[in-house]
Amino acid sequence: MQRSDSGTIIDVIAYIVIIAVFTSPLWGTWWIVATLMNRNRKMKEAEAEVARIASLERERQNKSREDYAIQKIMFVTDRDYRSGYRMLREVRWLTAINNSQEDAERALKLQASNNNANAIIKLKFRAHTSKEQAGVSPKGNPYYTSHTTRSWEGLAVVVEANTKPLNNINIAHSSPYSAPIFTVPLTTSIIIDGNNILLSHHSVEKPAVLKAVIAGIQSSGRPLHLYMDANGPYLIFGNGQRRSNAEVAAYLNIGLAQLSFSPRGEKADPYILEKAKADQGTILSNDHYSEYESEFPWIRHPNRKIGLSVANQRIIVPALKLSIDFSGYSPPDQFTLAK
Repeated sequence: MQRSDSGTIIDVIAYIVIIAVFTSPLWGTWWIVATLMNRNRKMKEAEAEVARIASLERERQNKSREDYAIQKIMFVTDRDYRSGYRMLREVRWLTAINNSQEDAERALKLQASNNNANAIIKLKFRAHTSKEQAGVSPKGNPYYTSHTTRSWEGLAVVVEANTKPLNNINIAHSSPYSAPIFTVPLTTSIIIDGNNILLSHHSVEKPAVLKAVIAGIQSSGRPLHLYMDANGPYLIFGNGQRRSNAEVAAYLNIGLAQLSFSPRGEKADPYILEKAKADQGTILSNDHYSEYESEFPWIRHPNRKIGLSVANQRIIVPALKLSIDFSGYSPPDQFTLAK
């Protein structure tokens, strides 16, 4: 006996109903599980983002504390003393392993500050070369690669300046201190290592430090010339702000003829040394130029390179008899070039 078409339709509907009844709880369960897993994933992503932000904040706070500690170090020198200062006591020898002198000095400054010292003398390094097998040639012979590291050491000391700064020192007048061991003559040209001054002081005020140094030298009547690496404008005005040489000169209140940049990709150091050699000038920098001593041996003479220190909103350059309060100098983000 054959079934009618209506019976077949009823059977199909019945099967659909049965499948819906028995499968809907399963689909509901899977939906709930998927929703919970998605929510759990989002919670983990949120927790990871919170942890990342907290880690960045800790790094920022640690760097701020390090920068504050490092600013207490008045100078670093490879000599036994620094003109214009007297040593009160030795603290301890410090060591750091780093191929970069700048990074090594930062590490040593942090150690010195943690040991209540305010200067480092007798800085030197030793190069250590090691060989490692890099592979084997097709003929089975091993070949090697060499790796050189530098270990730095310096003596942390406590010093004080041979100066007697007066209250309310005006930038327009040089300070009447007792004379340091060496004083640069007023006719000597001062060659300023701009990048060194900007990078030696880890604070938002470092452009003001450079500007105040230049103003102090100008007030003494000495001729000057500023040299910077090609990235100098970015160090002054900040990343993302491309500025012209004219804007840099205008902010620092110097003439374009007094400003030079090294070619892109080259350090300004050799150009600074060549300029000082040609002008018989004195370099203002906390750099040691150790790698250039064989070509410019005169750099070790105390009247050819002088340093400066920054502390408590004041710049001290003993060899120029300058003590400068830079707190009143406007930051570059408040500067616009006059049209």
